[in-house]
Amino acid sequence: MQERDQLQHAPDDAWKKLVDLSQNSNVKLRQAAQAITQGASGQQIPTALQEHLAAAVKARRAGHARGTSG
Repeated sequence: MQERDQLQHAPDDAWKKLVDLSQNSNVKLRQAAQAITQGASGQQIPTALQEHLAAAVKARRAGHARGTSG
């Protein structure tokens, strides 16, 4: 449940996380989007992408805590 909560964000934040995930994991944007969509529907997200997604979420949250967008 906690993983699913981490994926619920405003559309703008979600888009930025998706772009960060794609760039930082060297995965095409559509492949990253597909993995996240599968994860949201209960399927397993590839481990490498899980790690990059967690890093993207953490970086975005740190930016919000500082009052910046990224």
